Amino acid sequence: MEVGVTFQHGADGERDWFERVVILDGDLDARQRAFLWEAANLCPVGKILGIGADIRTRTEAACPMGKQSNEASYHDDIEELEIPYIDAD
Repeated sequence: MEVGVTFQHGADGERDWFERVVILDGDLDARQRAFLWEAANLCPVGKILGIGADIRTRTEAACPMGKQSNEASYHDDIEELEIPYIDAD
């Protein structure tokens, strides 16, 4: 199972939203696929995020997500954020 997530700010009063792309790969029977979908939908983080934003899900054919040219990088994202100095006092 591979999951990719992107975030979009809503425009002009629309709710923000996450797009979740789910790839189920391998020789899985219907019961196994249903179990994985159930687990993905029970994720407590997703439930919390879903309070303030919509979560849209789409599925794609199996392909290594790391091979995509627009792969997100945690370190690249952090470098773009302005992180203010916070004084502990």
